[in-house]
Amino acid sequence: MSLPTRYCIALCFGALFSIALAIEVVDNVGITTERPVFLSDFDRIITRMESTNGRIAKVLNETRQNDVKSLHELLIGRGYQHTAEVGYHKLYSKQLSWYDALQRCRMEDAHLAIIDSSAEAVVISKLVKEKLPAVSDEKSVAYVGYHDYCANGWIDVFFKPLGNDNDYVHWKQGAPQSTAGPKCATIDGDEYLRSSRCTAERAFICETKLPNFSKVY
Repeated sequence: MSLPTRYCIALCFGALFSIALAIEVVDNVGITTERPVFLSDFDRIITRMESTNGRIAKVLNETRQNDVKSLHELLIGRGYQHTAEVGYHKLYSKQLSWYDALQRCRMEDAHLAIIDSSAEAVVISKLVKEKLPAVSDEKSVAYVGYHDYCANGWIDVFFKPLGNDNDYVHWKQGAPQSTAGPKCATIDGDEYLRSSRCTAERAFICETKLPNFSKVY
């Protein structure tokens, strides 16, 4: 039986005992004000239960803290770059199609990067600028989590439409192009998105975040 259930049962029995006691102590003069000994014992039991609940909550919180720390260390060990208040990002220089890149990220419980803030746009584009060889303008880009696979408008990997009111996403002048076939987005080192054939093999950026139940960094 869980502690909350025991606590509720104890409260119910306590209420019944209090009512029975009140009836017994009534005499011709009035109601006695003496506090029975067993009620003091009951108070001590409740205090102990509350203390136990507090210790359990502390242990659970410490366990979560340790889990988050272990996950952080795991991601760093896998080559992810951590940026406070932004998240974890990893650039793969190995070139894949957009769909294959999406599956590769999912294998790590991650997803192709989505730009949720101006700070994240800077982080992602900096990875491209620093880690991709500037052999040509075409190669200095990496896939991110936007596509127009069905020619019904651009959406992200979670099927959220990429509207014009997004202040963090900026297309390169002339992009996205109205080319035939599925189109997917890449980002360059200057924070601009470009459209690409989804079958073209390119570098890509995966993104993940820690659970929100604990903040240790």
